[in-house]
Amino acid sequence: MSNNWFTNLYDTLLSKIFSRQNADNSLSNRTPKKIISDEVARLQQINNEYLEGLHSEKECIEEIESSFRQLRNEISEEQFNAKRTWIRYVNVAVRTTDEPLRELIDYINSDNYRTLSEGLTLLSNSLRQHNEKLGLRNLEVFSRVFYTHILEYISPQDTASFISLGQLARKKGDYAEARKWFEQALNSNTPFHALTSVLTCYEDEIKQLLRENKQNAVLNHEARKRIRELNKIQFDLYMKWSKILKNKIDSDDTVSLQDKEAYVQLMTRFSRFERDRGFYNSAFDILNQIPESFPYQHRVYCELAMLHQSRNYRNPYYNLEKSIDCFQEAEKSLMASSDNDNVKISQKSILIPLANSYYSLKRYDDALDICEQVLQIDAKEKRALRLRDKIFAVLRTETSELNSSKEEPNSPHRP
Repeated sequence: MSNNWFTNLYDTLLSKIFSRQNADNSLSNRTPKKIISDEVARLQQINNEYLEGLHSEKECIEEIESSFRQLRNEISEEQFNAKRTWIRYVNVAVRTTDEPLRELIDYINSDNYRTLSEGLTLLSNSLRQHNEKLGLRNLEVFSRVFYTHILEYISPQDTASFISLGQLARKKGDYAEARKWFEQALNSNTPFHALTSVLTCYEDEIKQLLRENKQNAVLNHEARKRIRELNKIQFDLYMKWSKILKNKIDSDDTVSLQDKEAYVQLMTRFSRFERDRGFYNSAFDILNQIPESFPYQHRVYCELAMLHQSRNYRNPYYNLEKSIDCFQEAEKSLMASSDNDNVKISQKSILIPLANSYYSLKRYDDALDICEQVLQIDAKEKRALRLRDKIFAVLRTETSELNSSKEEPNSPHRP
């Protein structure tokens, strides 16, 4: 008897928790926007209670999927999509479980998968911005299933899905898996994004090898061998694709702006790769191959400035005064280009090394002026703050030494 009483009470409480709105506030009496907002809020409340231990994960999953099915039946597909309902359900789901919910995956089709993919990107950025690690981790699991579903059932050659799966693998440090996806995207009609991704993948693997051997005075034999292999692969990729783009540009009188931009981005990156390896003449020659009429000239000037800034006895181009001139030209070119969507970010990448050149030449006032200019763009820019503090420390030391030297002639004579 007591057991039945307890069961009935539990069922009653559970039904209240998971019940729909009452008849006075039925779905038919509310606008689609209100219906969706109320449902999402209700699910979020259930999620909060789950985190407090009031519900099981299974109960929450069942409620999310049940709600999603009912909502699709209650309102039109157009209204459902207009309110970005799917991504709002994904947001609730990834805060609840690492299990990709079947209802949400089955909703993907050839008409909506691109829009849904954009929503995943926005959600990922939001979770990262708020440092929601659990949600991010679960979203990565969901995203892998999402993009795999697209390739298996909707668009087997979808470049964006190849690249997204590659990026997810790269985040995990699975570089072989990442390259497998990126290399499939290289066969598409728009291979440049995949190319830069696969090059970044090789760079990341080298950085990881260096981190792993940081405690050693000398890199072990296997690490050195692997780094040489990775550098050789990168060099071959740069050579191959720079020729492909150059041939395409030379053979087409009406070459697109996109191809020109891709060529400049690839060649400036190739120059940096050679500079970092100590092949300074090669780095300089690569930059000289970029026509002055092509876009993104600020990138060319910036790489040339970095070449002049690289202090090494083997670098025949080391010249800090020239580096300053090139950084200034880079900023001038950047500010003149109205088509740049990330002017402030690009401007920081020019100004900070420019301030370093001034600092190296002991032109501290000029360096401070540039630091202040950077901090006007981003008040939390750590590199500018560190350099500014470093300059102040130098100036304090110089002032102290100067004051000491002035006091010495007046100090009492000691026998």
